[in-house]
Amino acid sequence: MSRLLQRFSLRLLVATSLAIYTLILVGDTVFFELPAAAKQLETRTAQELADRMTRMQGTLNRLIRTRNSEGIRQEVSFLAGRRGMELVLLLDENYQVIASSRYALRRVFTPQTLPDSAWELIKQASSEHRGLTRTHPAKHTVEAAFPVWLEGEGQLRNKRLGTLLVIQNFSEAYETVRAQMFFRLGVVVGLLAVVSAFLWWLFSGALTRPVRELVEAAKALGRGEAGTRVAVTGSREMAALGEAFNTMASAVSTGR
Repeated sequence: MSRLLQRFSLRLLVATSLAIYTLILVGDTVFFELPAAAKQLETRTAQELADRMTRMQGTLNRLIRTRNSEGIRQEVSFLAGRRGMELVLLLDENYQVIASSRYALRRVFTPQTLPDSAWELIKQASSEHRGLTRTHPAKHTVEAAFPVWLEGEGQLRNKRLGTLLVIQNFSEAYETVRAQMFFRLGVVVGLLAVVSAFLWWLFSGALTRPVRELVEAAKALGRGEAGTRVAVTGSREMAALGEAFNTMASAVSTGR
């Protein structure tokens, strides 16, 4: 294989390798890293929400036991003020609003007035006597329902007073993660493009420079500069071409 063909093959191989690597990098980010990051964000949001509501259960128990209605509303308002909270709703055992970030007090809820998934979660948490969370990846939301119990003595001991429902949206956090990931991808692809352009310039320059020198030498010979010669360097083909040009120039200068 000639050196000229070897250089062209090397240039093609490098360009193809960089293009394939870029496609693999983009595909890995879009189809693997981003979904994995979204799943991790879902899990973390659901766990943090469950932990927060578990702690809040004890506070609500104490406030309900002391019949501190204002304290209950303040707790609900504080939780509703956290980033991404779409709904905080405290219902009694008859599904009447005790405190809410959106709805009026004493409003009675039915399956028709809440999202199906939220209503099912409330019923399931009440029947299983434990807190539950459910994620909705397409909506970037987490729903959590926790029964609220009265800690007392005798007949009041472990009496369920209602359910705390919270819906949290993590779209903003997801968009932040997504933007950071695509920024890093853009930086890497940009660096690959710069390297590819440099290598292309390097290889193409090595290939076209001798040709340009021959063109300039031929023009000079055409203007009557009989002493024009070119350096016999480069690949075997370019060296043979340079040698042939010099032979022709010598023949022209001697009048043969």
